[in-house]
Formats: sequence, C-alpha cells, structure tokens
Amino acid sequence: IHSKTVVFGIEVNGVYKAYQEDDLIATPRITDTVGGVGITLERDSAGIITITDSAGNEIVKERDFWFAWYAFHPETELY
Repeated sequence: IHSKTVVFGIEVNGVYKAYQEDDLIATPRITDTVGGVGITLERDSAGIITITDSAGNEIVKERDFWFAWYAFHPETELY
C-alpha cells in the first residue's frame, strides 16, 4: 500500500495488525480475529472508529500513516 495510507493499528496478545481507513469508510463494520481474539471495528456516522474484543472491551488503537506504523511494527499483519 502507499506509504501515506492512513491505518488504524492495534496489538492483541503480541500480534500487530493494521486496518486501512479507506476499508472502514467502505465497510463501516469489520469483524476479524487477531492473536486468537475476535474483534469488531466500527465506524459511526461521525467517523469515530471503535475497536472492541468479543467481550466488549475496547482495544487501544493508533492512527498512523502506513510507513510510520510499519517502521515500529515490521512484523505487522495487514487486513
């Protein structure tokens, strides 16, 4: 992907994964599994992104350009 693509990066059980902002605009609800944990990413009508695990706990996210996220987490997975 382009180095200045905006991504939301998370870490679950030592596994890093990034989600492109454009994907969340096109599909405002994404379900996935990271580090063996089911997660849900949701974008509300105001554009706010919330990421929760299967128990409803919020997962801390980091909004970055792809190049910055990848520089710190080269082993990251990409949705």
